[in-house]
Amino acid sequence: MGFNEELFQKQIFDASTVKKFLREAEVDLGLAYQNSEPRAQFWFVYSSFLRCGMALMATRGYRVRSKEGHHIFIIQKIAEILNDSSILDAGDYMRKKRNKDAYREIVSPTEEEISRYLNFVSDIYKRTEYYISKQEHLF
Repeated sequence: MGFNEELFQKQIFDASTVKKFLREAEVDLGLAYQNSEPRAQFWFVYSSFLRCGMALMATRGYRVRSKEGHHIFIIQKIAEILNDSSILDAGDYMRKKRNKDAYREIVSPTEEEISRYLNFVSDIYKRTEYYISKQEHLF
């Protein structure tokens, strides 16, 4: 499991910073659940997903470089670190929907989509939290 130095920057993160990333993911996920506007829910749940990725990468001592395509690199690392290739498809679908909303047209997800996204990212959050709890080198 490697990190391409062109896409990722080596950085030492202490436990409090990793926990901060995880806490921010939790806050965004909570805001997604609390909000009643589907578009806002989507943006918060997507942000939570990326923050989980940031926390996971931080446990390995890396952060993504901010460059075109960096969200897909985060998604790939979430799938790699959690050892679950199904994350790639679901995460990339969300990324494409986010890009369409951000750059082309307003996208309003359906209630069914929001429910799927919330369930998916809630699961990713729980798995990230568990993974981090097992990283003895941080604690």
